[in-house]
Amino acid sequence: MDVDKARTYAAKAMEFLGEAFTEARDSALDNAYFEGIEIGIRVTNSSLYESGVSDEKIINLMNKYWDIPRQEAIDRLKFEKTELCIRELKNYLVLQGWHSRDIESYLREQLVSIKIRHNTELWNLWNKPEKLKQEIEKL
Repeated sequence: MDVDKARTYAAKAMEFLGEAFTEARDSALDNAYFEGIEIGIRVTNSSLYESGVSDEKIINLMNKYWDIPRQEAIDRLKFEKTELCIRELKNYLVLQGWHSRDIESYLREQLVSIKIRHNTELWNLWNKPEKLKQEIEKL
């Protein structure tokens, strides 16, 4: 093999590696961008709900400012209500001296996520975690 062929192969290999690197970097940037958007949507949804804004207003604002279709905004709000209850319950249990391992076991054994998701009246207890825990244990 002569030197010119070796240079040509090396140049093509470098070009290929450069394109692969650029694609990987662009993909990582795209993922970070969309993850940031998703976090922004969740924080907006959560902060509006925790502030006492009506569901209808939240749905309309999510549609207006985040361009989220109505049904998706409804679904995201339902998800956030469930997640908020779980977060507040976990925080309550931590403050009661529970270890994280015991909290995770409790959540699994009590089927907390399922119970909250399917019993929408529990959503109203997100800011009363002691009562939320009692109601979950009754189900």
